[in-house]
Amino acid sequence: MQKTYPKAKEEALFVFQGQTLNDPYQWMRDGTNAQLLEWVKAQNAYSDDFFHQYENTYQTYYQRNQNKQPIPAFSNITPSANGYMMTRQLLDRYDVIECDDQFQLHRTFDTLLSTIANTTFFSGAICPNDENIAVFHGLSDGYDRPSLFLFDLQKEQLLYRADGIFTYCFDPHGKRLLYGDAKADVAAKTTHNFCKRYDIESGVETTLYTYEDNAIAIDPHAWSGSSYAVAEVMVDYSHNMIVFESEQGWIPYQDTPQCVKYIGQNNHGHVLISYEENACGQLLSYDLTTHCSHVLFEQDNIYIKEACCIQDTVYVLATKDVSSVSFRIDASGCHEIALPPMCSAAFAGKDDTRAFIMVESFTLPPQLFALREHVCEALIEQESDTQGICVKQVFYPSWDGTAIPAYLIYREDMERNGDQATLMYGYGGYNMAMPPTYHNPFCGLDIVDWVKEGNLYVHCCIRGGNEYGEQWHTSGYRMQKKNCYEDFIAIAEGIIQDRYTRAGRIAINGGSNGGLLMCALLTMRPDLWGCVVASVPHTDMISFVFDDRGPMYITEYGDPHDSEQFAYFLSYSPFHNVKQTAYPPVYIQTGECDNNVPPYHGKKMAARLQQYNTSTHPILLRVLAKGSHDRGKGEVYLRTITEMQTFIALALNQII
Repeated sequence: MQKTYPKAKEEALFVFQGQTLNDPYQWMRDGTNAQLLEWVKAQNAYSDDFFHQYENTYQTYYQRNQNKQPIPAFSNITPSANGYMMTRQLLDRYDVIECDDQFQLHRTFDTLLSTIANTTFFSGAICPNDENIAVFHGLSDGYDRPSLFLFDLQKEQLLYRADGIFTYCFDPHGKRLLYGDAKADVAAKTTHNFCKRYDIESGVETTLYTYEDNAIAIDPHAWSGSSYAVAEVMVDYSHNMIVFESEQGWIPYQDTPQCVKYIGQNNHGHVLISYEENACGQLLSYDLTTHCSHVLFEQDNIYIKEACCIQDTVYVLATKDVSSVSFRIDASGCHEIALPPMCSAAFAGKDDTRAFIMVESFTLPPQLFALREHVCEALIEQESDTQGICVKQVFYPSWDGTAIPAYLIYREDMERNGDQATLMYGYGGYNMAMPPTYHNPFCGLDIVDWVKEGNLYVHCCIRGGNEYGEQWHTSGYRMQKKNCYEDFIAIAEGIIQDRYTRAGRIAINGGSNGGLLMCALLTMRPDLWGCVVASVPHTDMISFVFDDRGPMYITEYGDPHDSEQFAYFLSYSPFHNVKQTAYPPVYIQTGECDNNVPPYHGKKMAARLQQYNTSTHPILLRVLAKGSHDRGKGEVYLRTITEMQTFIALALNQII
């Protein structure tokens, strides 16, 4: 295929804070620009022509993906009159459903929700005091933030819509809905947040609490045994302000943001997780009257992630060297509850007696379990043939000596010959850990399928997440962001040194902040990778502050308006570090409706790479016309993940 890419026009170089940057593509921030739309059309046609050349390989992966039965994951489980409301996720699709007490499907809401055009719904709940009232949470195309839709189920009538809403819950005292509202002021680098209550019977919305400074969102909580609310303000991706509504007004837990999470209430008071005194976390009981706390649970080397209150019992999910462990805390003490080995567990909801958790691992498909008393009982199980697959945890030293964990997944008969086709995956940001997972969400692979073909999969737990507490997060954000990239490189060099593979036989894949990771790794060490697949990536770490969610992202990345931070951003911002050199095969995918990372990030990165690449390897851009912060829906999703998998196979087999 002749490598003549559609050429993007170049305009005057961008001037930021008085400094001229080598960026002639600022015009791409306007997604409606007619010339840009024509260029995108030509780029998509170029990618189409590329895959048509390898139709047989493409069809092999297409048929495999089409015939594969998706494994559901469940979340947002809340009691309803007929059993439970919940979200069922099937790869690219979210379904809000109601099940009976045995978790058999009772009804769906597809017909009702189809009356809200071009909207993806993520969750829903039925009013605890009126089974005919339900709320649904979804994102409409063209909107920067999700919306709430309140329905009368009996009349099939939309009662109320609220836009810009990240979080919500029903107030159990009457027919009232609590939610956090967010309004971005990009010019002021501030997202204003409000805790609001909507009275369903009167139709009146009331602002309960306003947080004046920049914050990400407010998560409201209903206060059991009281008509008051609790507002949990996410000041950044680690620090929260917790404030309690009372007769005296709003009372803060502390006067400044803390590394603390609000969990709920038990018979002794409010329950929190705090990381202020112990990096592993402390489960606390807090008395609002006396402002005193006492520790319910803490253990060395056990990192508390989540907790769930059920009557006078608190269930805790934590990690030990990244894998999940579980505990029950009650009047009799602390009791560990056995979980499958090397797994990840996350709370999916609760009822009056049980905490529901989703459990999975590299060899265990997602399963729905319930924690009750001292046992973990299976509710919905999935089967998979994983015989002969090995999972090994390793640690490699990063540039500063920090031991970085990774999981290697491979067939037990794999020879360590230094030439193994390898797929590496990582994220490294936003205080999000990377525990074991059955599925790679950004290229649509079940890890066991990749490994069964004799390949090596490497799951990287780099800094920027919270695998080892807040310090692990802060050592990979803001002015230490490049630690994330050095950690990933250290793992790659480690598996090469241990003769699992070699440079050029490693495909790397990630999305969103993980897409930033991929593009930074591409510019830092193009010699290491066999190919790079980046989905919905951040690439311009100067212009991101002008995005609608820029004020939110400043809390994680920093602010380039500061001169010291500006220089640091330029040292790794992928777009600004593309140079004339030989790059490996690159596939970048973005979506025109992405409300999270605007598509200009992927577009301008592809344009610059196509202009500067001196190798014969392809640089492909795929722009999904209706894509959001995802790989598309339905047939589009199927084609997108097929392209990614085909591209990886062609690259690692040195066909492209």
